[in-house]
Amino acid sequence: MTPATYSAREPPHGQETALLIVKEGLTPLPSSRALFGLMPPLSAPHDAPPPPTSPPVAPPLTLSERLLARFSRITSSGGFIPEIDGLRFLAIALVVVFHINTYFTEKTSVHFTSPPETNWVWRLIAQGNVGVLLFFCISGFILSLPFASHYLEGRKPISLPKYYRRRVTRLEPPYIINLLILFTVEVALLKWPLHDLLPHLAASLVYVHNIAYSFGSKINTVAWSLEVEVQFYLLAPLLARLYRIPRPRTRRFAFVAVALGGLALADGLRLFGARPILTQDPFILSSLRYFMVGFLVSDLYVTEWKRNPPQKAVWNALVPVALLALLLPDPWNLWVYSVSPIFLGVILVGGFLSPVWSRVFRLPWLVVIGGMCYTIYLYHFALISMLGRVTLKLAFTQSYLINYLLQLLLLTPFVLFTCALLFLMFEKPFMRPDWPARLKAWLSPKAANPPRV
Repeated sequence: MTPATYSAREPPHGQETALLIVKEGLTPLPSSRALFGLMPPLSAPHDAPPPPTSPPVAPPLTLSERLLARFSRITSSGGFIPEIDGLRFLAIALVVVFHINTYFTEKTSVHFTSPPETNWVWRLIAQGNVGVLLFFCISGFILSLPFASHYLEGRKPISLPKYYRRRVTRLEPPYIINLLILFTVEVALLKWPLHDLLPHLAASLVYVHNIAYSFGSKINTVAWSLEVEVQFYLLAPLLARLYRIPRPRTRRFAFVAVALGGLALADGLRLFGARPILTQDPFILSSLRYFMVGFLVSDLYVTEWKRNPPQKAVWNALVPVALLALLLPDPWNLWVYSVSPIFLGVILVGGFLSPVWSRVFRLPWLVVIGGMCYTIYLYHFALISMLGRVTLKLAFTQSYLINYLLQLLLLTPFVLFTCALLFLMFEKPFMRPDWPARLKAWLSPKAANPPRV
């Protein structure tokens, strides 16, 4: 019997991105009696018609495979790049670890033997918000890839109404549901004044809270980055026209020029006394350089790599070195302000070109969790705060590291499990491009199923 081998193929258009397992190489064994020569194997007469063949039956899925299929996201573009979801896992892991550390150090009553800031773990985790910047780079890649495919490969053009409609139908419902849930909790359970929160809810719903109030949303503080993402969604089709530049070197220089131009404009506004929010990362001008990293990698992915990245062992070392450089303490913000896009670009490129890290980022469970990153991002901070009120009462010794690891061990599974359920309820249904039509049919059963005469 030849060993069973497994292969993964890309799912059909609009279907779940769980790996489809196909068993190959199975050959039937002769009967044991014929095998040992006790009797000749049974055979059909020469003039008898061949027995009918039945299609091969797929083996039953294991529990792990069923869970993967259940919690996998749905793609609507027909293309699925598992490394991107693996990179999303890295980004959301950095953010969650960072916020658990922030909540713990700010709320704990433990008197540490030494300040947490002196611990090397705290120093690394304190820079975990670079996960948000990695999300910006990934968004730049994902949104620019269809435009790069059109302009550089001659594929079908992008319909702008369809592009914007998909952004609204895919991202708005989970976001609105999240804001309404948190708003209800804050008013009904936390007793925050209704008249105080309503303006913040309204501003958050239309993605202008950063601009209107110069700080993150009172409803969901992490929503500041989503407002930046929306600003980029609006600009992306215009910026994508840079792909029309025929010469690769000139085109890529234009990407860099746009990134530096946004930063220079933000600095100019700062010199002329503009509101600080317009010159910092919670606004598109300063953050544009991260999205343009994704534009540049899309260009390489389509033109240089031909969608088949050539892997080299040197990237195995470059990826962790770049990540460590981003996490090193930076009291003067030199890395973030100047060269952090370069390190983020190394991580994004290394996710494709590193033989080791590309394999890591394609691990099925990392891909699945990365595919749920939007829900995890929306709810993780509220969940940390909710359970943290209980877990902070548990403390062992006066060591920062021991107590932080305890909080990490208690809070991370709770956040992951709860967000997985919320993903199934409030995000995955909206991943289907035809969900508005499905909803309309569900609300109009008589129209969908006319009565029999």
